[in-house]
Amino acid sequence: MTDIVKKQMYTFEDAGGESITLRPEGTAPVVRAFVEHALDRESGITKWYYLGPMFRYERPQKGRYRQFSQWGIEVLGTENPAVDAEVIEILIVLLKKLDLPESSLHLNSVGCLNCRPTYTAALQEARPQQAGEMCADCRERIERNPLRVLDCKVEADQPIIEALPAINDYLCENCRTHFEGVQKYLRLSDISWTIDKRTGCADWTTTPRRHSRWCWADWGPQNSVAGGGRYDRLVEDLGGKPTKAIGFALGMDRLVMVLPEKDREQTGIRVFVAAMSEAAFDYAYSKVQLAFRRAGIPAELDYQRRSLKAAMRQADKRDVQW
Repeated sequence: MTDIVKKQMYTFEDAGGESITLRPEGTAPVVRAFVEHALDRESGITKWYYLGPMFRYERPQKGRYRQFSQWGIEVLGTENPAVDAEVIEILIVLLKKLDLPESSLHLNSVGCLNCRPTYTAALQEARPQQAGEMCADCRERIERNPLRVLDCKVEADQPIIEALPAINDYLCENCRTHFEGVQKYLRLSDISWTIDKRTGCADWTTTPRRHSRWCWADWGPQNSVAGGGRYDRLVEDLGGKPTKAIGFALGMDRLVMVLPEKDREQTGIRVFVAAMSEAAFDYAYSKVQLAFRRAGIPAELDYQRRSLKAAMRQADKRDVQW
């Protein structure tokens, strides 16, 4: 059970006594829709995206809110590593267009049901002597789900976690081949990356991912703007036919925080037009629509037809340039 399910779900009864749970992420709803509409029974690849509000009951921190906006991409129906690279490239192209500073792609594998148990056992066997000094979450995770320890963001725990075994030494042949294939197609796309033995960046599905796991890192302990990877068993777990799938999610709130300052400036209305007569109003209306807005210049017209002094006062309140 993930921390999202265990600790962060908003579940309550509505006025009619129905149990309501607010969605904490987008992948599981996409998969449920995929199964509900029997798309798992059709051949071919399905490519979807989503954008909307999500809800998690967690301690608010930098870039994380209990209601937040998330954008995601999902591809269902193939395990071709070229698709992994294609999905990653979508994210990279977006972030490059936004001039995200000092960012990097971190890539990893979390294995599959064949090789992950061996690695889990190795983590438990290598349980550090300092485990009792780690955060409360890690002390619990190291017993029930050691892989989740690698997701810890507590700064004091990092040296202990870095000393743990790396999963790449425990991958089965299929997972190793897939992971190498992802890297091959990233090279063909001229995309650079860093191999990171840590699983991760974000935990936004209910099933551990197989093969590649990756994130776009940017700052501090809470350093991921976006994260993604494979969830090859989730469709089956939710009642559908076995379907390979991959996707990523991007936190819009966190993305805004790390954008260059010039891109975060709230320009607002640049031109405010006040007309002093009926004829002038009609002329002003056409200029606002044609000369300013269609040219991409944010403009506003004084529809209330106030005095010039009142209109200028309103323009000042809105910090209008012209």
